[in-house]
Amino acid sequence: MTHTSVKLTFEQYLEYEDGTDNRYELFDGELIPMPPESDNNDWIAVWLRDELIQLVNRRLVRC
Repeated sequence: MTHTSVKLTFEQYLEYEDGTDNRYELFDGELIPMPPESDNNDWIAVWLRDELIQLVNRRLVRC
């Protein structure tokens, strides 16, 4: 688990890069590792994106 000895500011968090694909959240100045996306969660995100794209396209293209 990654914990910083010095508390990070929000600006430092935004600039933080550890050279991996790991994702972190900032809680009370500490980096907290986030679990990877589950397959189900990933599928839902892709489905929502596709639905939003179709909705926007229908509203932008009027015949």
